[in-house]
Amino acid sequence: MIERRKPLKRPTPVRKRRLKLRRGEPTPEEKENARIICYSRAKGMCQMPFSHTCPGYVPLNGDEWHRGQLAHLKAKRRFGWHEDESTGQRHLWSCPESHRLQHQFGWSGVKPCPKK
Repeated sequence: MIERRKPLKRPTPVRKRRLKLRRGEPTPEEKENARIICYSRAKGMCQMPFSHTCPGYVPLNGDEWHRGQLAHLKAKRRFGWHEDESTGQRHLWSCPESHRLQHQFGWSGVKPCPKK
């Protein structure tokens, strides 16, 4: 174990947590309602089967790695949380693994950079 004479000095200050909602951001109750609507529309089935370990049916409640997640079709920052007027859909219901792979590889499901 390393013995230090002085405590470690942090190079940057700790980021403060935002106390208020951003403009246009829904409250936690509205986010939960969006999850419930998306879950009922998908009937609990994963709509992004990117992973071979995707279970198919994903429950609404449970622990973090076994419940379904609300995946956005378009960026929340640019297009907001509300449903699209033309298609009526802006969210997909997905399992955590497929949601992670969609963020990592994009909608093509292929790595963007080839191996060296």
